[in-house]
Amino acid sequence: MAKYRKAPDSEWLGYPHLEVEDVEHDFFKHSPFLAESLAKNRRGRVILVMEHDVYRQFLDAVQKKYGNINASSVNEAALTAVEKWIQEVEGE
Repeated sequence: MAKYRKAPDSEWLGYPHLEVEDVEHDFFKHSPFLAESLAKNRRGRVILVMEHDVYRQFLDAVQKKYGNINASSVNEAALTAVEKWIQEVEGE
C-alpha cells in the first residue's frame, strides 16, 4: 500500500501573528517560499484611495528618493510615512 505524507496540522492557521518559524510541517521544509508566502499573506493591509494629483506627487517623491517606483519602494515609502505618523501621534 502506498504511503502518504501526514497532512499539515491546522494549528498555525489561526495564528494572528504567524511567522515562518511557526510553520513546522515537512511540506514547507521542501518549499520554504510557500511558508514565507503563507506568513506574509497574514499581514495587515490598508487600501489607500488618493486624489490623482496627490498620487502623482507621492510616486514622484518615491522615484526621487529610491530611483524607481516598483512595489517594494512604494511599500517602503508608505510604511516609513505610517511609522512617522504613529510616532507623532504617540508623542502628543
